[in-house]
Amino acid sequence: MKKIPLQASLTLLLCLFAFSCGKDEPNDPDPVDTSPSITGFSPTSGPVGTSVTINGTNFSATASDNTVKFGTVATSVDNASTTTLKVTVPEGAQTAKISVTVGGETATSSNDFTVTNPDPTTIALDQETMELKTLDTNQLTATVTGAGANETVVWNSDNEEAALVDQEGNVTATGTGTATITATVDEVTTSCAITVNPGIIVGGTVESDSDAIGVASYWINGTKIELNDGNSEEVSLDVSGTDVYTTFVEYSVDAIYVRVMKNTALHSTLGGMDNNYKTPYAIDVVDNDVYVCGFEYNGSFYDAKYWKNGDEIILSDGSDAVSTDIEVHGGSVFVSGYQEIDGQYEAFYWKDGTPTQHNTMSDLGISAWDIFIDDLGDIYTAGNEGAPNQNQPYVWKNGEELYILGNGDIEGTAYAVTVKNGNVFAVSESATKECGLWINGNMVSEWSGYARAMTVLNGTIYVAGTKYDGNINSYTPTVFTFDTSGNLIEEISLPSDGSDGYATSIVVK
Repeated sequence: MKKIPLQASLTLLLCLFAFSCGKDEPNDPDPVDTSPSITGFSPTSGPVGTSVTINGTNFSATASDNTVKFGTVATSVDNASTTTLKVTVPEGAQTAKISVTVGGETATSSNDFTVTNPDPTTIALDQETMELKTLDTNQLTATVTGAGANETVVWNSDNEEAALVDQEGNVTATGTGTATITATVDEVTTSCAITVNPGIIVGGTVESDSDAIGVASYWINGTKIELNDGNSEEVSLDVSGTDVYTTFVEYSVDAIYVRVMKNTALHSTLGGMDNNYKTPYAIDVVDNDVYVCGFEYNGSFYDAKYWKNGDEIILSDGSDAVSTDIEVHGGSVFVSGYQEIDGQYEAFYWKDGTPTQHNTMSDLGISAWDIFIDDLGDIYTAGNEGAPNQNQPYVWKNGEELYILGNGDIEGTAYAVTVKNGNVFAVSESATKECGLWINGNMVSEWSGYARAMTVLNGTIYVAGTKYDGNINSYTPTVFTFDTSGNLIEEISLPSDGSDGYATSIVVK
């Protein structure tokens, strides 16, 4: 038998062992790489605030688990997936590489993101100048470019007595004068010069097809606004800020109402909710307090009264009386009117409820229909003296006769008086529809129709009334304007939809 050497046997055994181990334990696979990487980003440049999309691998789908920096300045992640991050270039960033850190491992872009300087903010308005009348509205539009393109425009007026502006650029004219409207973004400002001309606001009625009394209405710079469906008369108005307040009597089957409106919404109803006769004649709004004067039948006689914010103050003392006009001046309340004394009416004015009887040498009835207090505190009233249809128009100063208009040769009633620069202006109308404008007791102009209210502003006299055309028997609500010498400037016809209309009160500011 042939012998195998010992060394060869050991070698054979080692080979068999190695082969056996190789079959039972295969080699381990290569490990998976979970570190983030950046393959690119877009755009590659832009100013602070630019939205940037970063592409890569192994990002976290949870935005807050990714830390992104532009150089050394971190920014928040707006949106995230495992392959895409959306971020915004942060304040303070400079040109540098972008880095993304996830789970303690960081990837850095191979290229820089270039931070550029943004275009400077510019702002422009669509109008450099604007001309309005009081209570007109218009809108300014701002165009903003550059860094502030997405910022909010801040609007401002330097004279809110002339014009207001809201934060949408809407401009409302509040009174005659000028204002500068500014629009500002990022301390960059531009402006529009506003000129406000007098606005004419008139109260009155327009007859409807079914109602000869009329629809309570007012006109703003010639545009008619209706307040109800009809059955109204004696519309008076005042303007406070940008709000128009009106009062009028409204008749219904069940009751007679004294209405007060703020713009076109009901503000309040005054007096009793009954069929007792009542009428408001004037309204004055001061510091958000609303004063209305008129009269109301109490079942036995007519009470002269006024209401302040709905609370009534009775002026008369147990006999028939009517209050016709009201003016709040220097903190005091002045009211004109008339009251029955010993069987005939006498003209009065009341100051804070204290009556002053007019001193007129007449055995006939006397009525005061308008009151005006000048800058010196003198009290002017206008009205009439005489029997019905035989009246003489009068003007009084502090209760004493100042003018008998026409020296007794003119029939009518003076319905309005005002004083400007020492001159006394009045208007009258007669039962035969003859109207007159008077300056210091002298008639300077006349026309056919009615004249119920007046005011003077910037050298122009404005009279609210009605123009009568006898040829077709028509009544047109009209504003007559005159210079301070009494020369007619213009007749402004107010729209009344082809129906008869009557202008009874006016504000010009």
